[in-house]
Amino acid sequence: MLDNFESQSCVSSVRESELLVASHIIPWADRADCGLDLANGLWLTVLYDSLFDRGYIAFGNHLRVIIPPGSGYGQQ
Repeated sequence: MLDNFESQSCVSSVRESELLVASHIIPWADRADCGLDLANGLWLTVLYDSLFDRGYIAFGNHLRVIIPPGSGYGQQ
């Protein structure tokens, strides 16, 4: 999967492997058949992975970061 994103986070230029995690777009729990599909993965920093897993951010076309309505992120 690193080759898919030129060995860096898909939303930042971070390349340090100890800061990167493989994140599943469709969780294994939802569809185990997608679990090993390289097209179902994103290389994210730990922070972005945590925000993505908790629903605070999503990704649009060309990996554009989206803050979903009702996520609570960025609201006062």
